[in-house]
Amino acid sequence: MALHIWIAFFIFGCAYSQDSSSIEPISEILEENDVWVLSDSNFEDALNAQPNLLVEFYAPWCGHCKNLAPHYAKAASRLKDSIPPIRIAKVDATVSKNLAEKYGVTGYPTLKYFENKVPTNYDGGRTEDSIVTWVLKKSGITYTVISDYFHLQRKLDKARVAVVLFSKLDSPELRHFDYVTKYLEGVEFIVSTDPVALARFETKEPSIILFKQFDEKRNNFDGKFKHAEIAKFIEKNKKPLVNEFNDEDWRKSFDEKIPVFLLICNKDDYEQYKEDLYAVAKKYSKNMMFLYGDISEQNNENLKDFLGLEASAQPAIAIIDKGEISNKFISSEIPTEESMKSFIKKWKKKEIEPSYKSQELPAKNYVKNVRVLVGKNFDEVVLDKTKDVLVYFYSPYCSHCKDFEPVYQDLAKKLSHVPSLVLAKIDYTQNEAKDQIIKSFPTIKFFPGKKKKGIEYESSRNLESLLQFIKEKASFKFDESKPDL
Repeated sequence: MALHIWIAFFIFGCAYSQDSSSIEPISEILEENDVWVLSDSNFEDALNAQPNLLVEFYAPWCGHCKNLAPHYAKAASRLKDSIPPIRIAKVDATVSKNLAEKYGVTGYPTLKYFENKVPTNYDGGRTEDSIVTWVLKKSGITYTVISDYFHLQRKLDKARVAVVLFSKLDSPELRHFDYVTKYLEGVEFIVSTDPVALARFETKEPSIILFKQFDEKRNNFDGKFKHAEIAKFIEKNKKPLVNEFNDEDWRKSFDEKIPVFLLICNKDDYEQYKEDLYAVAKKYSKNMMFLYGDISEQNNENLKDFLGLEASAQPAIAIIDKGEISNKFISSEIPTEESMKSFIKKWKKKEIEPSYKSQELPAKNYVKNVRVLVGKNFDEVVLDKTKDVLVYFYSPYCSHCKDFEPVYQDLAKKLSHVPSLVLAKIDYTQNEAKDQIIKSFPTIKFFPGKKKKGIEYESSRNLESLLQFIKEKASFKFDESKPDL
């Protein structure tokens, strides 16, 4: 529910006191789910109130913004309860266009952290915990000291993952704990000094407990109080054994090249597969990330496109093996503990082939003298040793591709009389082919008949340069001039 609040100027992060009666309210700011709602008219006032401020620039129609919204709101609620309170904000960039232009917003969502009113790009994760810990660290707060049980319990009820050190503030254990809080993210760190809390949680000083809202709910640290062991304990236990598909884990799997096991199913059907999936995850999660997702949901449209599956293909299972080329292995077997374990074993033994997405075969093989390729016929056409093949990898959304299209058609027309030469094109947003790494559009590769190893064209995209390139690389020599009829 939206409400209005009055904010007054205060110096953030510094000891400061003033008779509250002398503080004049400076602006009315709309607050929605504990997030400040800013616009051209009140943005400067918000920065005056809190010079260190995280701001999300969003568009109402943006799917990624919609995915972020619940995480951002929950993070806002937790940060609001911190001592001192910390607020975060959002701006509808489609309405406040001047602000968006001023701060270089070109995509959505864009998150900027204003430090003493100077903006920098937010580089943290997009989950509730990641946002909270990132903002706290930026604010100079790496852990919170809590001296009463009820305040601690309230914190734990809100935090998805919290690590609590039960200790006195002059203990040597705090030094190692403090070191860990400075570099680990995605976790809220707390130091509890209340003897009542020790009894309630059945622990003693010094001790560390990781509390979480999933799986076994609580993990007790039983190692030595050294920062390396504490960090290892937290990293091992802070993530769910199985998580719902989300952008942050997906990016992490690519960055760290972690294989992903993915259960693809209707969200309403997940419960019937959950127990079996957890059994598999317990066995293999050491070297593999386990996720589940429903590709019929609008916010998973990118996942659906990546897999090349229709929602009607659910349920299915997939392994995404990250590397220079992301290989996908997909099975339509009904997900059971036995079938999922068998699938992983076959993948590990390299007994299954990668899956490549493909459109249906085209109704016409040629359009304006250009052979139309899809994933299903790529190898058949391109790996034909009796032909030299030039392939134009394109995206229908790419402006450079649109500019190049008539040049390519003219080249195809000019060489249409050469029987040993095929000029082809493939929409690489909808199709994939084995061993083809396409990093930008348009990409042009030549596959000589006798070698069949793609040679990337990197010169000017004009007819004369392309023709010269083909003549130099062709296995089968040809005369570019059309024969007299």
